[in-house]
Amino acid sequence: MDNIEVDGTMRPELLALLLRKDFWRKYKFKVVPEMFAKPVNILYKTISQFHDQNEEDDLDKVKLWEMIKIDHPVLTDAVRLDLYELTESIKDCNEWSEEFAEKVLTSVWKQEIFRQIAEVGVLGSQGKINNLEGLKDIVDRHSDGFIPKDNFVENTMDLEDLIADDENLQKWDFGLEPLQDKLGGMSAGQFLQIMARPDAGKTAFLISAVCGPGGYASQGAKVDWYGNEEPIKRTRWRCISSHTGMTKGELEQNVSGANELWATIKQNVRTFDIPFGTPVEQIAVRTRDRRPDIVIVDQIDKLGVQPMAGNFVNETERLRILYVKFREIAKKYDCLVIGVCQASAEAEGKRIVTYDMAENSKTGKAAECDVFIGVGKSGLSDQHLTEDNTRYITVSKNKLDSGWKGTMSCLIQPRISRYVP
Repeated sequence: MDNIEVDGTMRPELLALLLRKDFWRKYKFKVVPEMFAKPVNILYKTISQFHDQNEEDDLDKVKLWEMIKIDHPVLTDAVRLDLYELTESIKDCNEWSEEFAEKVLTSVWKQEIFRQIAEVGVLGSQGKINNLEGLKDIVDRHSDGFIPKDNFVENTMDLEDLIADDENLQKWDFGLEPLQDKLGGMSAGQFLQIMARPDAGKTAFLISAVCGPGGYASQGAKVDWYGNEEPIKRTRWRCISSHTGMTKGELEQNVSGANELWATIKQNVRTFDIPFGTPVEQIAVRTRDRRPDIVIVDQIDKLGVQPMAGNFVNETERLRILYVKFREIAKKYDCLVIGVCQASAEAEGKRIVTYDMAENSKTGKAAECDVFIGVGKSGLSDQHLTEDNTRYITVSKNKLDSGWKGTMSCLIQPRISRYVP
């Protein structure tokens, strides 16, 4: 609505609403004479006069024209015709919804206030005024109208209702039993972050959690997976391998058997290949429209985000705003959001990987999430040139009821993208 033309107040649909007493009372402070060009300002004055003199009544559409004729007997024929045609159009129009009319009226009103501010600025630049009193008066009188409507939701404080809400909350269990025992499930509105060094197995960890035995998809969760790291085609292969327990070669040799197993969760997993720099706002819109249970972004740091104002001071600030946006997606669209990011070089070869090892962010990423999981592994050495499949899962932040933080070990089965105790 930001680009609504100023002559939006001349629309009969809006004028028809201004005849109603309830609408006038609610929005009259956003209706000022300067918003109405001639000869429509005559119509505005008539409506305003009627409402000032009548406490309860609506202004009849037929009576409007009669009042104009009585109050303005010397109108030119051209002006009289314009006003007559406008009042006739009010009679025949379908009223706008109040919500839409408010947006139009607010937009036009704001344009008028800014015009008044600009006029004061011009007078000041010409030396015709030498103080800010006029500007201060405009701001003081109208500033409240520029504050966005709140969308606060008051929550219950009754214990019985809280217990019922908690019992009705769907909790998605981790497929990895030792981790599930420690953390419990995660729910809609929460934000989980997975972090590791390159090639440590962070994508495999998520694939196992979603598509492995007893994973999110097997529990009935609808999962939207956005990938900008490895080609999403490879992720799809790995998802099928994790669910069926078959390597890629075995899948190709037993297509019918694999399809039968995969069909049990196939409809629950949707994957999307997205380019580097995709705006987080696009993910938000798709989540709003599709309403998945779980949203996964691998990797989250590679998305784009608009600054609140001006430009980002540094990458740390950009990432903080990006993570705030994903926290809002989880809350606003009632889904579990899972993000994947890289650990810094500090975590290379480390078994215990904590949130302060995150790349380009020591605290900003962790501040926005409910659970932060780091995946660590031992580094290669001259004595051990074969990579160990042991992985170390460290929970360094946990806002869930369990509150557990610590490290546990498990095994990765890389050929089928599964994590097992």
